[in-house]
Amino acid sequence: MKKGIVFGLLILAVIVLVSPGVVGKMAEGYVEQGNEWTSQSVDSSGVRFTQESYESGWFTSQSVDRLSISDATIQAELVEALELTSADQLPELLIYTRLDHGLIPVSSLSRDGGSLAPALARTVSTVSVVGADGGRIDVPTEFYGHIGLGGTIYSDITIEAGSTTNTAFVAGLKESAATLGLDGKLADELNDASAKAGNEEVAISWEDISMEVSLEPNSGRVTFVGGGDGMSVDADDGFVKMGAFRFMNDSTPTAAGVPVGDYDFEIDSFQVNEPESPPMSFGPISIKGSSSADGDRINADSQMFFAASEFPGVGSASMTMDVALSNLDAEPLKRLSDALNSMQDGVTEQEMFVMLEPDLRELLSSGLGVEFRQLDVELPQGTINSKISVTLPETDAASFSWAGVLQAMSGSANLSVPGEMVDMALAMNPQAQMVVGMGFLQKNGEVYEMEALYEKGLLTVNGAPIPIPMPMQ
Repeated sequence: MKKGIVFGLLILAVIVLVSPGVVGKMAEGYVEQGNEWTSQSVDSSGVRFTQESYESGWFTSQSVDRLSISDATIQAELVEALELTSADQLPELLIYTRLDHGLIPVSSLSRDGGSLAPALARTVSTVSVVGADGGRIDVPTEFYGHIGLGGTIYSDITIEAGSTTNTAFVAGLKESAATLGLDGKLADELNDASAKAGNEEVAISWEDISMEVSLEPNSGRVTFVGGGDGMSVDADDGFVKMGAFRFMNDSTPTAAGVPVGDYDFEIDSFQVNEPESPPMSFGPISIKGSSSADGDRINADSQMFFAASEFPGVGSASMTMDVALSNLDAEPLKRLSDALNSMQDGVTEQEMFVMLEPDLRELLSSGLGVEFRQLDVELPQGTINSKISVTLPETDAASFSWAGVLQAMSGSANLSVPGEMVDMALAMNPQAQMVVGMGFLQKNGEVYEMEALYEKGLLTVNGAPIPIPMPMQ
């Protein structure tokens, strides 16, 4: 019996005293993987993420990471706006993280948020904004998390309920600007903003907001789920209020780097009341969908529901949409996404098209499908129902042409419009009679319908052929 007790105490001592150093090294490896993933993920958005330092200890380790603006265009705009002499004077974010490691992280009990639950490490992070001259503003929130036994990095982010006013907010910005050495032109603009507000006080309030994030460094899988109970902006002459909201995302990058998975976003209500404008009330609003990889192809579908109980000039209304994308080539899709994310402000439509056209040509020549399985708009006069489907087969990329796309494409569209709505449109605009007279809309009982088919350059609407002018090769 005594030997069993001694053996148990020995095992406990190993877990408590010896394991922290061993698993600390494992945790450090997962942190490095997580940092590498983060750096690659944010780079295309004009932000640079780097590890400033990592001090490894037996029971605890300290990590410092830095976030800075790397996009040259954004840097130049901020330097000019803040009347700085160089981008080196722009403030940066520093993230300080303490890791308490061990299969049983006993050292975490010395701080808030600690736990003895098994993990490679328990973490607590704080964030500071640091100016070029050393001025520092600490964000008054701690972020807790842990590294699971399998290497998954978890973080819990909570913003507690609170409130402020416009004058208090502007005063806080001015104080922060001075601390960071940005009290030149910015302070003048803040004074102007405060002066414009006059004596009007605006109250800003929010309920608790929370989010749980997890990252699997080996696979790149990221999940985050959270929400809040609402927020509001109230002034003497109106208000904006948003009700409870929820969000979820679970995605894993494919071999080409395209994230696929599930997402969901919902808002219970949204209200706007301004002087000299009719009140507006929306909700619920829901957007959700999923995507998956099939070899080097991506399939995705998305559903959206939008309702309005008070919409100016309409009254109550809603829209329901269910759209699916199929057979998208992952590699040109990823390049298009990266190009759009890194595109500078002020780019003209022509310049944008020139930049995107090569990858767009490759995407289209690889073939794809687009299907609006449901696109319904409900109004007081009735519901407009529609379905649309377009298919583009794979073609030779070397001989690509926009005329060739139209020649190869096939599709269909079905539309049903309430008779009351069409009759109202005809009464308000007699020229709309052409749509009915030419057979584009045909009456069928209480509704007007249209059935359109397109096949390799030939369009028929309700059985009648319609000539389609083709663009030049």
